Amino acid sequence: MYEKSGAAARGQNVPVGDPMEWDRRRGHPGMWGKPRVTGFENAALLRTALDHRTKLAAWIEATKARDPAAAAAQQVAFECWLEEMSEDHDEDAAKCGMNPASWVVAQAPAAPPPAAAPAPAAPKTFLVFFDFDKSDITPEAARIIKQASDEAKKGNVRIVVTGHADRAGPTDYNQRLSERRAAAVRAGLVREGVAGNTIQTSGRGENENMVPTADGVREPRNRRVEIVLR
Repeated sequence: MYEKSGAAARGQNVPVGDPMEWDRRRGHPGMWGKPRVTGFENAALLRTALDHRTKLAAWIEATKARDPAAAAAQQVAFECWLEEMSEDHDEDAAKCGMNPASWVVAQAPAAPPPAAAPAPAAPKTFLVFFDFDKSDITPEAARIIKQASDEAKKGNVRIVVTGHADRAGPTDYNQRLSERRAAAVRAGLVREGVAGNTIQTSGRGENENMVPTADGVREPRNRRVEIVLR
């Protein structure tokens, strides 16, 4: 036992002691000069020893790379416990320092990490374009509005409708034009069955152009309303 324990303490790969080897083993001479025969006092204790060996072996396998000193210390303690218990030295066995409770805890599967909160859905944007100096809904614009309304009705969403104008014409006129365009799109969404209280509208006038231009330039892509579903 001492040779094996020392080897384990030096980090060598030593098999964990087998209780069956200690059961009915001939030991050093007893007080009458005859070889002493050791063994566990009952079958239940032997089963306990075998169970301890199984758990310790698994624990050492999982622990030795991370904490070789602790693995060696527990193996030494187990070898000590085996010898003392097989000789019915219960009090001495209690001094060996064996800790079977730690083996069970170490082998318990780690709790899975908490599930990550689902990422918020990315906003969906639909673009409705207008003719020059107009806020009328064209057939193509109506098709886009229907797409947006169908998507909105799939779940509870907040809808932001923002009107824009190009830079042809006075600034204050373009502001009012962008607001009329936003209102026209909102009305189209409501006609398609979207609740009006879920729609927020605003106009940006000739600010925030999709395509930067000089003042007074007509640009079809800047004559638009953005529908954003959040």
